[in-house]
Amino acid sequence: GVSEKLAQLLRLQGCEYSLIYRGEKYQKLSESTYQLNPTQPQDFEQLIKGIDENRKLPLQKVIHLWSLDAPTSKDLTITSLEQTQTWGCGSVLHLVQALTKAKTDNRAKLWLVTRGTQSVKSLAEKVSLGASTLWGMGRVISLEHPQLWGGLIDLDSVSPESETQTLIQLLA
Repeated sequence: GVSEKLAQLLRLQGCEYSLIYRGEKYQKLSESTYQLNPTQPQDFEQLIKGIDENRKLPLQKVIHLWSLDAPTSKDLTITSLEQTQTWGCGSVLHLVQALTKAKTDNRAKLWLVTRGTQSVKSLAEKVSLGASTLWGMGRVISLEHPQLWGGLIDLDSVSPESETQTLIQLLA
């Protein structure tokens, strides 16, 4: 529900946004809602083209939230880890490729968002391993595509009630 809450806040601020959900194939569901298959690179290219054709304002930020669905480390299985990697690193790879191919002068900044993947308070703190690889990938993207790079945000796994406000503040 983070994306929907974030969209509500953006709408109140007069911002344009698009929500993208995982599905079987690329499809425009409404004016600002799409679905795509995270394993299909061409779906991401079609998405960027579709958003570019429909927006009124320049595309400024791409906020990747799919890794927020990663299971906690104690709930992680081989199957869920593979799925988490597809939704996280796999989809980000396809997204970066689509953004670099896009025929637009205004390059949006890519932000990757995870939850509880970084130890902040102490080394003994339990972290979520499923989406932690996205941080390594983010560091590589920042070096290879600095024109696209926005940053990495790791939300607190303990107090999710304020995470939408935290996101808005960090992205402003």
